[in-house]
Amino acid sequence: MQRTESLQGGREIKIRGLADIIFETYPNKNMDLAAELTKKLFKKAEKNIKIVSGCLIHEFYEDLGVAESLKEIAERNGNGKKVDIEIISGPVVDKQSKKILELSKSGMVKLYKAMNYPEKHFIMVDDKHVRAEVSHSAEEISETKGYSLYNTIFLAKRLALEFEKLKKESVLLYKGDIKPRDQKNPVAG
Repeated sequence: MQRTESLQGGREIKIRGLADIIFETYPNKNMDLAAELTKKLFKKAEKNIKIVSGCLIHEFYEDLGVAESLKEIAERNGNGKKVDIEIISGPVVDKQSKKILELSKSGMVKLYKAMNYPEKHFIMVDDKHVRAEVSHSAEEISETKGYSLYNTIFLAKRLALEFEKLKKESVLLYKGDIKPRDQKNPVAG
């Protein structure tokens, strides 16, 4: 196992084996780093991107360019390459996450609304690359860690099952079905 220091206080660990597994940890309050690692994850997408978020907060998705990266992937679909993008949010979606809402309304992204806030927040690419957060409440977000794992098929299979279970319990969003985010208790995505 090889350890190396990573970006902005995060840590990267490489585990050599049949496929190199790269494990990066970082504080969740460092949204710039989380966004940078999320966009890095998206660049690996060849088949699918699955996202489970608390409420798709605009500070992460809009302000840090994560939604723009999703839009670029969605727009290149149809050029011989198709990346399916599905997102599950909690019962309240941040209306200021306009790019994601526009992608959903255009049919380029499937956006689902869960009946309850998902306990686990994660992003999965091609069923083998994962960015996840330690389970937390809105108040605890700055005290928890996030992590990214690449080439982690076993964890991804477990999360894929969780995603499909959540999706069955969720509703596909349509125009007018979105409530403003509860400002007293925003849940980070």
